[in-house]
Amino acid sequence: MFGSRLTTDARMAFPFAMAEAQDLGHSSLRPEHMILGVLCNARDPLVAVLAEHGITLETARGAVRAAPAEPENTPTSDEDRYAEDREALKILGIDLDKVREAVARNFGDDLTSGWGRREDRCGGRGRRGGRGPRDRGPGGPPWGFDGDDDQHPGEGPWSHGRGRRGPRGQRPRFAPAMKKALSAAARTAAESGSRMSTAHIVAAVLDVDDPAVAAIIAVAPDGDALRHAVADQLTVPTT
Repeated sequence: MFGSRLTTDARMAFPFAMAEAQDLGHSSLRPEHMILGVLCNARDPLVAVLAEHGITLETARGAVRAAPAEPENTPTSDEDRYAEDREALKILGIDLDKVREAVARNFGDDLTSGWGRREDRCGGRGRRGGRGPRDRGPGGPPWGFDGDDDQHPGEGPWSHGRGRRGPRGQRPRFAPAMKKALSAAARTAAESGSRMSTAHIVAAVLDVDDPAVAAIIAVAPDGDALRHAVADQLTVPTT
């Protein structure tokens, strides 16, 4: 199952994070976007924990916008894009090579053809028009926009799907710092024998050396207390 290593709240955080990245005009999913994505889901218990330390969606957005811009390095070749996506998605329990084989077997098509450059289908509305991203549910990919078409091709931290002949929707593009944070979160979750929760992700993100993350942490009166509060959530049962 896609995203089976993630809790429900963690899966929901990804499309929200992608929409936040789009609003900021960023072309890849970065650590700060994941914090914003978590804060978009008011039902996530971690939101209340962050709010106790002064970090709300509004204050975190302001901190990210005021932070120094980091350069974004995007791979240029199909091969490099595929390799980068394969490693990033492996962290989330998705074997991209197996997906590629299944597509070739069922559609007679090479999933890597024009990887990350096909613009024949756009996804859902993201955060435009106030609609917000839509989660495809526990069984679907955590980033799975798949619906109306008022996003313009190429906007946001994703590569568009293959239209009618293959998997539809969008694939996220992960910044190196985001992959590093996800790897750390995955290791922590595996060590405890649990699925990756938003607490695992945020705890790892808070340790990333990134100006925007540092700006969010600076919102809290005590950064160490913030980290400890998030770490305390790692032992809380999740679904």
